[in-house]
Amino acid sequence: AGGKTELFIKELDLALSGDENLTDKDGDIEFEAKGSKLILNDFNATLDLLAYSGQSAGGTVRFDAKPARGNFSLIKSDKKFEMSANDIRGEFINSIFNIKSFEGGSFKMRVLGASTDDFKGEVRLIGATLKDYTFYNQLLTFLNSVPSLLVFKTPDFGADGYPVKFGKILFEKKGDVLKFLAIELESSSADIGGHGTINLATKEIDVDLELKLLKDASSIIDKIPLINQIVLGKDRTLSTVIKVRGTLQKPQYSTQILQDALLSPFKIIRNVLEAPFLIFE
Repeated sequence: AGGKTELFIKELDLALSGDENLTDKDGDIEFEAKGSKLILNDFNATLDLLAYSGQSAGGTVRFDAKPARGNFSLIKSDKKFEMSANDIRGEFINSIFNIKSFEGGSFKMRVLGASTDDFKGEVRLIGATLKDYTFYNQLLTFLNSVPSLLVFKTPDFGADGYPVKFGKILFEKKGDVLKFLAIELESSSADIGGHGTINLATKEIDVDLELKLLKDASSIIDKIPLINQIVLGKDRTLSTVIKVRGTLQKPQYSTQILQDALLSPFKIIRNVLEAPFLIFE
C-alpha cells in the first residue's frame, strides 16, 4: 500500500467504468501504452489510440492520449469528470460518443462535470461532413417528399453528406437525458440550427431543427408556395422548422408551423450561444 506502480502496456485494451472506487490505499499507478484501445464503458465507446499515458493517484485517474490525429485527455474521480480534445477528426468524435455522424474535418471538444451522468460540454468543428445514415438520409427523404420544402434541397444537401464549414454544438447530460442546448452548423448555401433532447435509455428524440437558406430569396419567392411552414426573414432569407420525433432507430420528421418567430430555433440558440457557457473562452 502507498507505493508507486509503473505499468507498460502494449496491444492490451484498458476499460474505464463509472464504478471505480480508487483510493489512496491503492497507491499511485503510472502507465504508458502503445497500440492499445481505451474502452469507456459509460459511453459504450472504444477509442483507437496510437499511444496514451496517465496515472491513478489519490482517487483520480488521468489520461493523455494520442489518436490518429490531434490529442485527447480525460480526468475522472468520484466528484469530477473532464474530457478534452483538440484537432481530432470526425471519426474520433464518432467513437467518443458512439455515433456515426461525422467524417473528416477538425474538431475540438471540452466536457466538464461531476460524473459521466452529469456534465456539460461543447464541440466545435471545421470542414467536416455530416452524413449520419439514418438521421441525414431520412431528412433528405423528408425534404424530397414535401413540395414546399424542395427549395431547401440546395447542393449542400447532397447524397454524400452535408458539408459543414463551421459548427458549434452545446450540450449537457443529466442521467439518461442528453440535452442539446444549441446546434449551429454553417454551410455555403444553407445553415442548420437546432435544440432538443435525446433520452439515451428509451432512444426517444425530441429535437427541433431550423433550415435556413443563405441566399436572397427574392428571385424564387414567386416560384414556390409560401405556406405556413416557410418564414421569410427580414433579410429576404427563407427558413423552415422541422420537428424530429420518434426514436434514434426510427426518427420521424414533420414541418412545424412557425406562428411565433420568437420560437424559431435559430432565435432560441442565438440566445444560448450569446450567453456565457463555459468552454473555450
